[in-house]
Amino acid sequence: MAEALAIPTGLLTAGLLTRSLGPAGYGLFTLAATVTATIQWSLGTMFSRATVRLVAGSQEPAAIAKSVLGVYLGASLAAAFAVFLLANSISSTLQTPPLAGYLRLFCIDIVIFNLAFGYRSVLIGMGRFEKRALAGGARWIARLAFVYLFLLLGFGITGAIWASICASGVELVISCWRSHVWPELRSFGLASQLLSLAAPLTLASICLRIFERADLFLFKYLGGTDAEAGAYGAAQNLTIVANIAMMSISPVVLSTLTRQLRDRSTNSVRETVRTYSRLILLMLPLAAIAAGAASEIIRAIFGPAFSAAGPVLALLLMGSIALVWFSLMNVILVAVGKVRWTYWLAAPMLGAAVVLDTYLIRLYGAPGAAAGNMIIAVVGAIAASILVTRAAALRFPMTPILQYAFVAALMYLASDAWTTHGVWLWIKLGLFAAAVPAVLALSSDFRRYDLPALRSIVSGSLPAAAERF
Repeated sequence: MAEALAIPTGLLTAGLLTRSLGPAGYGLFTLAATVTATIQWSLGTMFSRATVRLVAGSQEPAAIAKSVLGVYLGASLAAAFAVFLLANSISSTLQTPPLAGYLRLFCIDIVIFNLAFGYRSVLIGMGRFEKRALAGGARWIARLAFVYLFLLLGFGITGAIWASICASGVELVISCWRSHVWPELRSFGLASQLLSLAAPLTLASICLRIFERADLFLFKYLGGTDAEAGAYGAAQNLTIVANIAMMSISPVVLSTLTRQLRDRSTNSVRETVRTYSRLILLMLPLAAIAAGAASEIIRAIFGPAFSAAGPVLALLLMGSIALVWFSLMNVILVAVGKVRWTYWLAAPMLGAAVVLDTYLIRLYGAPGAAAGNMIIAVVGAIAASILVTRAAALRFPMTPILQYAFVAALMYLASDAWTTHGVWLWIKLGLFAAAVPAVLALSSDFRRYDLPALRSIVSGSLPAAAERF
């Protein structure tokens, strides 16, 4: 719920930035932010799952947390220094000379953000979910407030970057205050253990994070203008719900499954996987509603200058749901000890994306980049599901999957057919979103399995029975 603040604050922030900076300025900021975010999230997720497992399974979590935070601090300082040195080379490769200065300023955020990211994993491993929520929610609110302040003062792109830095600082301060743990750089023994566990996950995380942004980089590299890149980046920003789902679901599921597998509670494992897999399936028709109204949403939030991003948003939304499913499958593989499999899934996805995106961009431009991203994400999700069925002895019933896909198709067609604008757009989206559970409730399978699962997530517990999975 705290991370869901990213939706209203993110939309308001994006609206402020696009209207203040314009397509070209927003495109330049998006490139700088995308390069930085790719490094930040690759570095942050590098140790995240290993940290959750180590801290959650320890009798002395504070001691482990100190060493883990020391690793995060050292790695973030090294990454920031590397970006500072390579800023000119990156800007030359992307054919955008002004980018170098903005990347160097973003180096400050790399250190602060990643140390705060380390605290996220530590707090989750310790079971302090409400403290983790407080820090994350404060960050989103602070980012909106600082963006508004710095743009009001006329600082432009530089102000937008400082807003990100200040927001990361707010999260870090709250995390330190609520955890009472400080980084310790001298605990090399545990750091070595963490690095050993995290190595394959690191490679997988880097591949997956680059995959998520490769379409924008390739589109710009193959001739896209700053304004076109800005429109594409605006569409990417509206897939934030999927990012929230991955960030919120993955560590909680990993922590839960690790404890259940430790206690040899097979039924509980099946119930956890079934509950969260059906939650992701529920996101599919909701994403389809937004995809059907993609062009209207783009115009309402970013203005007519970004209208070309409509088809891009529709494709990216559907691909984002596949990535959420892929993330859940990866978590299951990590929990059952198949850590290396995550890399062997992510690496081919990145390679295939580079080839397919390059081909489709030359043919169709920005929509081709988004289509390549979606196709590879769907194929990756299917492949990961097959591996999970073999590694964890779980099966995924086709009946609910087909039901959700059918409802998603209906919602897309209905949303696409009803073209509107202004306040009626939000009324339309609300009506269709409310119609999704009503349509699904016609299925006895939904009433029997999905409603209890949704109630369990709201109440914070899982149903006891695992009748079907």
